[in-house]
Amino acid sequence: MHRLNILKYILPLILTHSLSTLAQAEVKWDGQYDIQQKRMRILASIPEGWHIYSQFVAPEIGPVPTSFALKPSSGIKCIGRVEQPTPIQQYDDAFGALLDYFEGEVLFSQQLKVKKTGTVQCTISYMMCDKTMCLPPTEKQLLITIKK
Repeated sequence: MHRLNILKYILPLILTHSLSTLAQAEVKWDGQYDIQQKRMRILASIPEGWHIYSQFVAPEIGPVPTSFALKPSSGIKCIGRVEQPTPIQQYDDAFGALLDYFEGEVLFSQQLKVKKTGTVQCTISYMMCDKTMCLPPTEKQLLITIKK
C-alpha cells in the first residue's frame, strides 16, 4: 500500500520532467544578411544532446533532411543552393544507415544577388533526434531583411 502512495506522487513528477524536457527540445533559428559577402546566413542552435540532419539524406533511409524553401522579394535573387558545413557522419542503428547530421550550432548560407532592399521568406523543415527518439518533423518561418 505504501508503494502505491509513493507512485501516486512520483509518476506525475516523472511525466512533468519528461514533458518539460521535450518542450525545451527546440532548435532556435536566426537569419541575417552579410552585405559585404552578399550572403544570407541562417544559424541553427541545437539543444545539447539533440541533432538535426543534413540537407542530403536519401529519403528512403528514414529521417527527414533539413530543407529550405526561400521566397525572395522582387529585386533579390538566390544564387545556387543553400550551403552547409561538413556534417558529422555516423552509422545510426535505429535507421540502419550511415547518416550525416549536425549538433550544437550550424551555419547555413545562401548567396544572393541584391538589386534593391527587401526580404527573403524562409521556410525551414527539419527533424530533431536524440539517441533514443525523434520528434515529428517541424517547420519554422523566418523573414530575413536584405539591405542593398
